[in-house]
Amino acid sequence: MHPADRERVDAIKDWLEEEPSRGLFRSLLRALRELLDPALRRDLIAYCARALRPWPTTLREVQEPFFLDAWMDAPDEVMTLIQAIAAHEIGVDDDALTRLAALPELRGLRRLELYWNGVGLAGVQALVHSPHLHGLEHLGLRYNRIDARCVRAIADAPNLRRLRHLDLGENALGPASVRALGDSGDLPALRSLVISEVREGLTSARALSRSRLSARLERLELVNARLGDRGAAALVASSRWRALRHLDLSANQIGSPGLAALLRGGLPTLERFELGENQVGPEGLRALARPGALPRLRVLNLAQSPITEIGARLLSEPATLPALRHLDVSSCGLEEPALARLRRARPECAVEG
Repeated sequence: MHPADRERVDAIKDWLEEEPSRGLFRSLLRALRELLDPALRRDLIAYCARALRPWPTTLREVQEPFFLDAWMDAPDEVMTLIQAIAAHEIGVDDDALTRLAALPELRGLRRLELYWNGVGLAGVQALVHSPHLHGLEHLGLRYNRIDARCVRAIADAPNLRRLRHLDLGENALGPASVRALGDSGDLPALRSLVISEVREGLTSARALSRSRLSARLERLELVNARLGDRGAAALVASSRWRALRHLDLSANQIGSPGLAALLRGGLPTLERFELGENQVGPEGLRALARPGALPRLRVLNLAQSPITEIGARLLSEPATLPALRHLDVSSCGLEEPALARLRRARPECAVEG
């Protein structure tokens, strides 16, 4: 064995005994690629594949510019160990994504995030038709050139049947995109959806409520969609959202009537509720204080809401949201004495304010 290879082999085995981290993973990949003996490299890749199985996908990640600059022009089997790529704000366009989707060496990829780039229809089509990315579970395309045609391509993609999380936020989508996702029969594993900044919020909320997704989504982020009270009511009008655990409706102009409508519609499994930057006041908190309201809720964000001291008193009642463990009432205009009373009344709950 070449002396340089022996040093790299020893380093790789030592690293695999250490605490897992992204930095350690990248060092391991570099060392594997620098091995001089091709047969030794193949054996060590197989060895590492077994040793890395307990590592979470998020730690088996490469980031820009490490991956795109140094690896795509010279792919090899070391890349089969990669399970996550995060390439944010580096100009990934349709051509770059097409090249990436064509790499058989990325057949182990589970997580792909391409935020703040230039991906459009051609890139999405290459992605969803790739025979190598059928194991993808998490896809993030926030802040790109995603339109209704892109969403339809994703919704109709037979190669994305394992996809659990889809982030299309900040792409100015509308009801047609929501309907395409909601009616899709090709995304059976989808459980988490981010579609913030959606246009025509009321119509989009109705489409979501009537869709197949409403029965199986566990997480929904519908931020800054200008829902208002009517949109909030529409969201639960046709469905009870039986699996939903995390709901983010921040910055949607929702007031107390909208919150009351959401609670009447039924959110029995909700554990995290993000309602910051809305207009929920004391009347909305009275609805929250009713017995049986959101029995599993552990996290509630009301930041920048006009809850007043009346609302703070309602939240202080032990019977209100008995499972609550984290409450954000920052920038709600509450004075320190009101916050202190709230903390004393809910010692089991971390109160931000």
